[in-house]
Amino acid sequence: PDRQGKPICILIAKDISEQVLAQEQLRVSEQRLRVLTDSARDVVWTMNPLGEVTYVSPAVEQLRGITPEQALKQTIDETLTPNSRDRPIQYFADVANAIQQGIAPPQFRADLEYWRHDGTTFWTEVLAFPLMGANGALVEVLGVSRDISERRQYEDSLRQAREVAEKSNAAKTEFLAHISHEIRTPMTAILSLTDLLLNTPLDDQQRTWLNKSKSAGRLLLGIINDILDLSKL
Repeated sequence: PDRQGKPICILIAKDISEQVLAQEQLRVSEQRLRVLTDSARDVVWTMNPLGEVTYVSPAVEQLRGITPEQALKQTIDETLTPNSRDRPIQYFADVANAIQQGIAPPQFRADLEYWRHDGTTFWTEVLAFPLMGANGALVEVLGVSRDISERRQYEDSLRQAREVAEKSNAAKTEFLAHISHEIRTPMTAILSLTDLLLNTPLDDQQRTWLNKSKSAGRLLLGIINDILDLSKL
């Protein structure tokens, strides 16, 4: 009240334009991020520092046949096959160890096999990034899971083709070794017998025939050697 006892109203005006603008920009940024994650073909997900899934984008329904709400309730055993679940478990242990040591947690990349709702499986490339707060504490882990089934099938087909080629090469090597013995040995015997015959009494006609036979045998053996050596190369 004033000196006469009348009440006085004091108004304080504060310019909060920047604060309102920052809040509006944050709201728009959050909406933009939500639209991007909800419309992405890859599954976007987040986990809290305890390893609990806090968000899964709608793309999970197309990839796994379950809703985001169902995905949030699933355990790691219901999400990943036994051969794939150990990698993310070890990753969270590495993140916790890094935080205890006061260093930046590592990022994560691995090919993991997921379960579908119908019991089948498919392969994904999983990327995860730790998001840190201003105080250096882990806020959450942001991850992206991308279906790489076609790539895995292509890699498997290449692997099978390589195995077939290796088996074919082994069979060819064995065949060449067999042919080398089966052809070279008789030809060597023929040439040796021809030399023996040339050291026996012969008339001119017989000696001419044997010399021609010997020359032809040596030529044939040379051709055989060249063919087998080229096949080995």
